[in-house]
Amino acid sequence: NMAGYRFKIEEKSLLVNIVKNALDSFEDQIKNSKGNLEQLGAMHNAEVTRNILDKIEGNFSVAEG
Repeated sequence: NMAGYRFKIEEKSLLVNIVKNALDSFEDQIKNSKGNLEQLGAMHNAEVTRNILDKIEGNFSVAEG
């Protein structure tokens, strides 16, 4: 598990939802960006957010309770 963090099931579920909402927001920014620089920033943020989501969903262990 990453850096020894352990999340309760409800904490992990909430964290996943928060990160998915952020990803949706960045994907909206990509579609609606007014310039290349704004679009590149949103694309980078979306990529970083996807990596976070992969780590949360895959690598963190879940504490019982």
